[in-house]
Amino acid sequence: MSGWKKVELGKVADFINGDRGQNYPSEGDFIDSGIPFVNAGHLADGKVDFSKMNYISESRFELLGSGKIQANDILYCLRGSLGKAAIYREDRPAAIASSLVIIRPSGECSVEYLYHFLAGSLGQREMRKFDNGSSQPNLSATSVKNYVVPLPTLNEQRRIAAILDKADALRQKRRLSLQKLDSLTQSIFLDMFGDPLNGRQSELVALEDVCERITDGTHQPPGWSESGIPFLFVSNVRGRAINFETQKFISDSTYAELTRTRPIDVGDVLYTTVGSYGNAAVVRDDRKFAFQRHIAHLKPKRNRLEPEFLAVMLETQLVRRQADQAARGIAQKTLNLEQIRAFRILVPELEVQKSFVARLLRVCSAREQMDDSDQALNLIFTSLQHRAFRGEL
Repeated sequence: MSGWKKVELGKVADFINGDRGQNYPSEGDFIDSGIPFVNAGHLADGKVDFSKMNYISESRFELLGSGKIQANDILYCLRGSLGKAAIYREDRPAAIASSLVIIRPSGECSVEYLYHFLAGSLGQREMRKFDNGSSQPNLSATSVKNYVVPLPTLNEQRRIAAILDKADALRQKRRLSLQKLDSLTQSIFLDMFGDPLNGRQSELVALEDVCERITDGTHQPPGWSESGIPFLFVSNVRGRAINFETQKFISDSTYAELTRTRPIDVGDVLYTTVGSYGNAAVVRDDRKFAFQRHIAHLKPKRNRLEPEFLAVMLETQLVRRQADQAARGIAQKTLNLEQIRAFRILVPELEVQKSFVARLLRVCSAREQMDDSDQALNLIFTSLQHRAFRGEL
């Protein structure tokens, strides 16, 4: 690693927090088009997703004293989906919500190289050093400035970033294939049940009427253990699956206390309620786990609802539209339990639901094979990152 040095991130990048004063936009300041107001939920796969963007007027933007984004800034998440990062590629002004910080690399540091560091295992390891350990993880910009970054020459940074960009592009193509397979599920749903948005309101029932219970996870940070039972966050519920990879664990005794009045059973459904709200997944095995308050816990009445059908229903446009209308908040949109209980859903005959689930399981089988391939690509990419930041590429 000749020519490499280790530096604190704050020495090679400027940090700009969002304006958290009286000029911070409220929900009433959002308009249909204008200047993007970016929050943590808008960061996806290293980019800014504009599909559900909030916008503010130019006059509101001018009032902000800080948090104004420039092209090629890195946006980094300080709360909620901790450590999520993206490069802002747009050549137009924008501003950040308080859940983010702008990291603006100096001429000594390549923006692509720094992004790969922050998004990779080394950056995640630095992040965990400063995580405050609460059930709603958060960082300060001051903490992120103290991240230690291995830094070669600028030309070497660019070479490494180019290699990682190409490898990451392969992963993105695989993810796109998975997304297309996921869209097949909605196609099957529409084929069997039609579009519930089109004049079928009389057939809809309140979600609370077909669930035994709708509650959420723990509201207080539990006592953590170095290992044990996984404790999950919103980011662990994606693609109608539960990812048990986590850095937080609790003991058996803590688990028993947390689930004493809220047992988690096979066939229950989890539903995210903050930031990336609206993701659903079925509990498919009886392994022990617990989760934060920003995940709703639905226990369907099994004589009315098939769990797999419910999970798909919760991700249809019918329910997503209700969620979008109900969600409140500026930095991170949030749904509460009363709003979720009031969701109106389609409930076909149970035998018809079972027929749908049988078709769905065939799609899931194909998805599992693609997931295995995706995981293999991720392992290769992680190995490549390790080698890159050790100077072995």
